[in-house]
Amino acid sequence: MTVQSIILHTFAKQNPERTVTNKHLIVEISGMSKDKAEKKWFVEDRWIAAVNALKEKYEYPEWHFIEIANDVRNIKNQLIEKVASL
Repeated sequence: MTVQSIILHTFAKQNPERTVTNKHLIVEISGMSKDKAEKKWFVEDRWIAAVNALKEKYEYPEWHFIEIANDVRNIKNQLIEKVASL
């Protein structure tokens, strides 16, 4: 089982009233990086905004982003929380 399927399975068990929709989540796992803020800004404010602006016209799925930085010990809870917010 992949991390993605574990998270979605856990979310589905905890939230049976929610239906699954066609959405994508970009997960960035990063440590120390000089240009981390620039990369995050580019993905969130440029790339995702541009793709989501075209989603209805081309029937694209909706895209979202989460950055897991430095301490990955709580990754499961962070991802479950993000998926729940979608």
